This record gives sequence, structure tokens and C-alpha cells, in this order.
Amino acid sequence: MPRITGEHFQQLKNVLRKALEDECEVSFTYHDAPRSGKLTDFGFGPQGSFITIEGNNEVKSFSVAKISELRVFQLA
Repeated sequence: MPRITGEHFQQLKNVLRKALEDECEVSFTYHDAPRSGKLTDFGFGPQGSFITIEGNNEVKSFSVAKISELRVFQLA
């Protein structure tokens, strides 16, 4: 499965910004495990590009380099 590189993250910024403004949910695979939740933040930190989601009453950040199959969903 292809991973999201730094170059691709640059292309995703507009999509993620819109998803954050519209309070969208995201789903993706991280270390072969499915993850999903409301997008609460994204950016570039000391460990590289990341996204932060809120789901199951917890907030977690994930390294974009280890994410595959990223999907954005509009909340109903």
C-alpha cells in the first residue's frame, strides 16, 4: 500500500484544511490497523507531518508517513 510522502502531504494541505473547517471525519490504516475519527488538527512537527483525530473519547496524533488509505467523510 502506498504511503503519504512529504510531497503528497503538501498536496493534501488544502483537502485537510477544508476537512478541518467542515468538521469532517477521516479514516485510514495505521500500522495495519483501521483508524477513524473527527479531524482536529494537522501540521508538520519534529517527527514530520501529522494529523490529529478525536475518536472513542480520546485524541491521538498519527505520523502521515505511516498512514495509508486516507479517506475524508463529511459528517451528516
